[in-house]
Amino acid sequence: MAAHHYKYIVSQDHPLVMTLKHFSNDDNTQIVVMGKQAHNKDYQLWYHKDDSYIIAMATADNRAVTNEVTTPANGNRIFNRTKTGAQNQKWNIVPTDAGAVYITPELDNNLALTLKDGNPQEGTEVILTPILDSGIPTGSQLWKFDHK
Repeated sequence: MAAHHYKYIVSQDHPLVMTLKHFSNDDNTQIVVMGKQAHNKDYQLWYHKDDSYIIAMATADNRAVTNEVTTPANGNRIFNRTKTGAQNQKWNIVPTDAGAVYITPELDNNLALTLKDGNPQEGTEVILTPILDSGIPTGSQLWKFDHK
C-alpha cells in the first residue's frame, strides 16, 4: 500500500489553509480556512486520491470533500462527508502558469473552490463560485499545496 502524501491546501493570497470546521471528524463537517495549527494538523492536511477525491488525514480515507448538493452551483457550501463515490465528491486540480492551482468539481469546470466573499479571515467558508468568463480564476480561487 503506497503512503499518502498529505499537504496543506493554502490560499494563494493569504496564509490560511483548508480545515475541517471546529477540527471535527464528524460526518457533514463544513470546510473552512484557518491558520496552520500544528496540534490540529490532521484536520488541515489533505491528499488528492485517484486524481478525484480530496481526503483529510483525520478521516482515515472514509470521508471526502463534498459539494453540499448533487449539482454544483454558485454559492454551494463544501463539506467533509462519508465517501460514497458520488460525482459531487470528485474534483479536478488544475495547475496555473504561475504555480498555483484551482480546484473544480468534475461535474462543472466553470466553478472553483473559493473563499466566501473573498474574505481572508479565519473561519471563512469554502464555497463554489464561477470562474470569470476569461477562464482565469480570481485570487480567492487560487490555492497552493504546501508540505510544511
